[in-house]
Amino acid sequence: MKSGCHHTYASVVAVICVCSLALFVGPVFAQEHGHETGDEHGTRTADDHGTHEEGEEAAHHGHSFHPNEIAFFAGFTDEKHHDTEFSIGLEYEHRLSQEWGVGGLFEYTNGLRNYILAVPFYFHPGGSWKIIGAPGIEFHNGRDDVVTPHSEGHGEIDEDESYFLFRLGVAYDIHLGGSWGLAPAIDLDFVDSERVWVYGAALTYGF
Repeated sequence: MKSGCHHTYASVVAVICVCSLALFVGPVFAQEHGHETGDEHGTRTADDHGTHEEGEEAAHHGHSFHPNEIAFFAGFTDEKHHDTEFSIGLEYEHRLSQEWGVGGLFEYTNGLRNYILAVPFYFHPGGSWKIIGAPGIEFHNGRDDVVTPHSEGHGEIDEDESYFLFRLGVAYDIHLGGSWGLAPAIDLDFVDSERVWVYGAALTYGF
């Protein structure tokens, strides 16, 4: 899959600066003031229900946030010289502030890159957008009957290897109701001088 040689990753790590680009303009938060109505027994009216739903929607989309979120990812990994493979993963984010978060990521792709472990850092520029920068490690189980594309006819065999990985990604959160959401995402992994695309969607739950 990749050469056995270890490359200098300084240029790869430099791409983290991309995370600082202001790709999206933060939303202007408008605070609405309403009067709660009800009968003498404190029964909520239809207007109260609407206000509650609007508040819940606002909470999910940036006015406030869940301090923790877990996500189940399903999608595809597309690497040059290999077939596109199905991938699944688990992701956790702990929000440090309105804009920033940190967490952990596990992803598995059968028959291609096997699995990766990473520590993602999250930037929430506003609205429902989320930008990810994640250093990590890819654990690759070699396939004895496969000659890597880097071998150029020299018979280099694909072997067990661990590689440094850096992921850049972007996701968009779609509120499904309550604490649930759906987040389509696209990621680009820089690993062992190669670029690997990962795309799919994550079912999220905030708490």
